Amino acid sequence: DEFDDMAILRRMSLAGYLCALPYVDKKRHVLVFREWQPGTAMIAGPFQIPEPTEAAPEVTPSILLTPLLAYDSAGFRLGYGGGYYDGALAALRAAGGPVLAVGTAFTEQMVERVPHTAKDEQLDWIVTERGAMPFESKNSQESE
Repeated sequence: DEFDDMAILRRMSLAGYLCALPYVDKKRHVLVFREWQPGTAMIAGPFQIPEPTEAAPEVTPSILLTPLLAYDSAGFRLGYGGGYYDGALAALRAAGGPVLAVGTAFTEQMVERVPHTAKDEQLDWIVTERGAMPFESKNSQESE
């Protein structure tokens, strides 16, 4: 089973926060984020994962909930192999805007070490069924 990010997003949207879901831009081969709220029109994206249609406005997230298969104590994650989240996160960080990468997982998905390369982006936080934990990473940002 995968951690249910949609439950978090529904609550955030109902509380008045601007939420977005990933959308694979097939022309640019990148992951972008489109505004979402309950009732937003959705289409089946790659791997049949629902995503907002092109009609939904593109937004720049300040918090990125990141799916994963496994994570380690250094904040590295094992994704699903496409590199979309690492690419999107690297681009958001390079643009200079504040972005917090938060992995969502179950505690049993933690492993001793996730193999990584220079292209792999570290998470700033992990949220599990037991709570939230920050990582000390090169990307960590101080909250004000």
